[in-house]
Amino acid sequence: MNRLTSALFSAVFLLGFSVPASGGYATLNDGSTLDTDTGLAWQTSAPSQPMDWKDALAYCSNLTLGGHDDWRLPNIRELHSLLDYSRHMPAVDPRFYAAYEYNSYHWSSSPYLGSASSVHVVNLYYGSFFGYSKTSTLLLRCVRDGALPAANATIPILLLDE
Repeated sequence: MNRLTSALFSAVFLLGFSVPASGGYATLNDGSTLDTDTGLAWQTSAPSQPMDWKDALAYCSNLTLGGHDDWRLPNIRELHSLLDYSRHMPAVDPRFYAAYEYNSYHWSSSPYLGSASSVHVVNLYYGSFFGYSKTSTLLLRCVRDGALPAANATIPILLLDE
């Protein structure tokens, strides 16, 4: 896929996506970061070694972090929610980016239309979308459906809002 085709695909594909309004995150004391806009809990420290898609699926489904064992590979919409288009290189909040991730592609669980052997990936450095072969080795970050606390709940978190 050439750059123009990729850019056009990305523009069309993004229709229907919403960009998080405030980008609020709460770093929990259990190794996860709660997105206060979406309610998703993200693995704070992702593995530094790339892996193929099958191994990425297994890694997330076998992950136990913060007493939770319901981690999974994010779908393309969830992964897109990490992007912050007011930022550039990287196009994400710094807490979701590490030095080893330069020009990085992250796996999603979403199939790439038109190819059973490919899935959607997101480059967190540039904020772009592509289809990659499941046999490629890429980075990943696991997610789970976090629960937003009740308004009167007291939980040990450190709020880090821009």
